[in-house]
Amino acid sequence: MNVDRAIELQEQAWSLQAEGKLEEALSAGREALRLIEVAEGPDSPDAANLLNDLAELENERQNFETALALAERARAIEDLLGDPFRGETAARIRLKTLESLGTIRRTQGDYARAEVDLQQALTLAAAQFGEASEEAAEARNNMAVLYKYWGRFQEGLHLYREALRVIIAL
Repeated sequence: MNVDRAIELQEQAWSLQAEGKLEEALSAGREALRLIEVAEGPDSPDAANLLNDLAELENERQNFETALALAERARAIEDLLGDPFRGETAARIRLKTLESLGTIRRTQGDYARAEVDLQQALTLAAAQFGEASEEAAEARNNMAVLYKYWGRFQEGLHLYREALRVIIAL
């Protein structure tokens, strides 16, 4: 079955990425996406999830324009799915998309647009998982990193402290 094979390939891509074999990981991820698009259509939640994985790989390979295009395609799918696309799994996929967009834009120096994406991620994480969740702490940390790069040190320091407080409590 295509979906089962796609899952195997996605897991293989994660392992290859962890080993630093980015080209091979990218190949496995692309094939997983192809299989999901055949099985579920190009606008499925699983396609968005795989696009996020590919965006992460391309970002790691420093192919920022390609990474951004992949993450934007994931967001377009999520927007198309609309309100029925909710719950914990949907929130995790949306968070990954927003965090990828924010990170890529930060890397490119587009701090204002990165801030919008990362603020949306923080709002989503706090609403879905709680202010004192690991997800919200990670989103605060991502915002703090942006503010550090942007020279907004006091705002960043405040967010770092909030994130650290939550992580220690957890």
